[in-house]
Amino acid sequence: MVVAGAGVLGSVGANVLSEVVIKAVERLRDSGRRATHDEIEAVVAAAIEHALAADPRAQALRRDVAEVLRVTGTVAAALEAAVQFGDPAAQAELTAALRAVGTDFEEFDFVLAELRETAGAILETLRRQGAEHRAEQTRAHEIAVQLWLVRQELAVMERRTRGEATPNVGGGPTAVWEGCPYRGLLPFEQDHAAVFYGRERLTAELVTILATRLTGLGILVVTGASGAGKSSLLRAGLLPELTRGSLADGSAQWPRIVLTPTREPLAELAAHLAVLGGTDANTVGRNLATAPDQAHRTAYQVIVHQARLASTAPTGRVVILVDQFEEMFTLDSEDHGGEDQRTAFVTALHAAATTPTGSRHEPPALVVLGVRGDFWDRCAGFPQLVEAMKAGPFVVGPLTESELRCAITGPAAAAGLELEPGLVDTVLGELRGADTSSAGTLPLLSQAMLATWEHRAEGGAAHQPRLRPVRRDHTRGPGERRGRVRRADLQPAEGRPGRVPSADRVVA
Repeated sequence: MVVAGAGVLGSVGANVLSEVVIKAVERLRDSGRRATHDEIEAVVAAAIEHALAADPRAQALRRDVAEVLRVTGTVAAALEAAVQFGDPAAQAELTAALRAVGTDFEEFDFVLAELRETAGAILETLRRQGAEHRAEQTRAHEIAVQLWLVRQELAVMERRTRGEATPNVGGGPTAVWEGCPYRGLLPFEQDHAAVFYGRERLTAELVTILATRLTGLGILVVTGASGAGKSSLLRAGLLPELTRGSLADGSAQWPRIVLTPTREPLAELAAHLAVLGGTDANTVGRNLATAPDQAHRTAYQVIVHQARLASTAPTGRVVILVDQFEEMFTLDSEDHGGEDQRTAFVTALHAAATTPTGSRHEPPALVVLGVRGDFWDRCAGFPQLVEAMKAGPFVVGPLTESELRCAITGPAAAAGLELEPGLVDTVLGELRGADTSSAGTLPLLSQAMLATWEHRAEGGAAHQPRLRPVRRDHTRGPGERRGRVRRADLQPAEGRPGRVPSADRVVA
């Protein structure tokens, strides 16, 4: 340090600063022992500080110090080091001190300019690195999605090879599904995975992104408009993949909780955790109510209990899937705690998904929230969810035309049905002209295909394996029949009991 300092001082000439430093070093040398690096720094700093406070040549000394700082690039180096260290408090303290020096003493007016230039250079470097990192992440994500899709194709081929499909008695294509393969206005459930088509790529993307939440923030928000198909994606797309172990090694054995908020969402969560954890629901409920921020302990108990049952080590996560999260706001829960109940519920989910615990020091839960897009602002009212929202929601958008075709042809093939030539184009053509601004395209499509399936016996036997356009207008001739996709298709078919689900439930 002494050699380097002497070189710098020599470059600025014989001045007050060099005199102060040399005298300080000489005092150390006169002590008769070899000074350490830290001792030299401390003595020189004290000497400069004393001279600035008491020496009549303080102004000249400030000028010399400023010149050394400028020549050595100390301001830029200090700011870069503070940023790399990653301590916001240290960064703020350093910036404030340098700004004060540059403002109070004209000798240091260059400091402000250097601060601006250095901060700008650091930001530009970070932007470039961020862009490169995002590009690499995008490439890795796309590769993962493509590999997932390839694996799914192989799985389908293996099932066919093993003979899991059954011949169709009507002579049509080989069937893997009995009965109607279309859900109408109802969402697909996990046991409808065999006829859940059109969302293969979106499912692959969801699994891939969810896997990234295994490190860091363990909450993923899945959102989209009413009728976009969020519930179907979560239940018939994601859940079967979790069962197959697509998320991570061993994830097929991870305990899973699927719930929809009731008027008492915390009690609902407690009941599920108690069952999987082998404990009493009332006890778990009281613990969550009094200390929801300790929910990670309860979630970890589930992992421990399930591991004990399987005679394995307590590893993995509890996957908590909260479908239709917005019902927490729409249901009248004032008699059950209202806002306090909601806050405790969200706090418990956040704690379970973000607080490390156990020997592996990782959060015990992975939380997926399915919520309608028009409740985004209500979710943002919970500080515990803001970080997950900033991290990026998983958006369920409308199906593309190719996905809509797959949503028509895939279930038909699974059920061993043939589609009459022109039916797909007819349905898609009607969809383009239909008013889909409220409930969306997917409910109309699903209901139209359900009606088509129910009329499959028109002109044939009840086991007719061919789907043809529904004859809506009986004044037309047989050759003029057309499939119609209309808002009226969102009403229950004649003779079917029950009511149409609310807008919240229509293929949510």
